[in-house]
Amino acid sequence: MYYVHIMTKPITKNDIKEIFSELVAIQNEHLKGEFFRINNTLAKHDLQFMKLENKIDSIKNDVAKFEDRVMGVLRDMRDEIAVLVGYKDDIEDHGVRIEKLEQKVFPAKN
Repeated sequence: MYYVHIMTKPITKNDIKEIFSELVAIQNEHLKGEFFRINNTLAKHDLQFMKLENKIDSIKNDVAKFEDRVMGVLRDMRDEIAVLVGYKDDIEDHGVRIEKLEQKVFPAKN
């Protein structure tokens, strides 16, 4: 094995300050890059969130329209039932009414 012995001068406070400043600068550049990446990611997520909100609003509108149509049909059915209930006696007694009409129209059969 070979050993290399390098003679260096002792490290001063200024040397440490310079090294520390360089490390801080490198770290700042790295943090700026990370901040930029995070900011872009957040912007993409915001855009996706807005798109989802728009889709949800659209679905809500579709559901509300469908509900309005269903309620309209139910109202119409209720009205038809009310009319039929009003004619219920006439409809149920149609056999009797037909017999009375037949007696008047065809008196010879009786």
